[in-house]
Amino acid sequence: MSIPWPAADWPEVEPFPFAGARQAFTGSADPTRILPVRYFRRPDDGRLAALVRFTERVEGAPGQAHGGAILAIFDEALGAAAWIEGNPVFTVRLSAEFRKSVPIPSELLVTTDLYRTRRRLVYVRG
Repeated sequence: MSIPWPAADWPEVEPFPFAGARQAFTGSADPTRILPVRYFRRPDDGRLAALVRFTERVEGAPGQAHGGAILAIFDEALGAAAWIEGNPVFTVRLSAEFRKSVPIPSELLVTTDLYRTRRRLVYVRG
C-alpha cells in the first residue's frame, strides 16, 4: 500500500540530535527497525510529519497493527515535533482514542501540531 504523501517539496529532516542512538522500535527509515519512520517538514506551515510503515512485525490481532506500536509512533512523532522546535522534552502524558484498526501492511502519515507551551510544558497533538 502506497500513499501520495509526503509531497515532493517536503524536505526530509532528522528531528533528534541523537540520530545514532540505538532505538529498539522506532527511529530512522532503516528497514531493519521494527517501525521505520521518516520525518518531513511541511513547507506551508513548518509542521513536522512522520511517515511510518506498519508490517507483520507489529501485528496484534490477526492482520492488524498492535495498539502499543501505534502509540509508540505517536509518542516519538509528537516528541519529535517538540524537539525540532528546540524543546527537548520527555512524554508526561499520552492519550489516544482508537477509532478503527490499522491493517497490516500499511503506510501512515502522522501529522503534528505544537499548539501551546507553558513554562516547561509543551503541548503537541497529532
